[in-house]
Amino acid sequence: SRFSLNLMDQHFERRQEAISTSTDDIIEMQDILRILKVHTIVIRILAAVAKDPVSADRMSSYLVDFLRFFCLKNPKNQVALHAPDSLEVFVGQLLENVGAERLLLAVFEGNYELCARNNQQVIQDLVLVLCNGNAEQPAIE
Repeated sequence: SRFSLNLMDQHFERRQEAISTSTDDIIEMQDILRILKVHTIVIRILAAVAKDPVSADRMSSYLVDFLRFFCLKNPKNQVALHAPDSLEVFVGQLLENVGAERLLLAVFEGNYELCARNNQQVIQDLVLVLCNGNAEQPAIE
């Protein structure tokens, strides 16, 4: 179990580095990852490791950075991460100091269509987490 976490940690660290340093066709790489639904797997892993503080400390920042680079300046990938269950996971990570705030900004950055949607529940959950200091119970619908 510990071995597989270390291996997964190394894998996502390398993937995040590859995406963040790539200058050749980054949008194409992001699109391939979306088509393969890699983001859904990463979000599930992020949600699972959030329940284990030892794993969360090591993995969450790599997973969040991977997702941030996955959607950076890519409207289709931003929409893919705008799902309520995904946003709930991201909001739940805000108080963990893993970069979730940068991820949330990347989801909306430059995407006026997403910004124009009814994001009232997202805003309410953000305010709730930030005011109460409790990332346990966001209710994004």
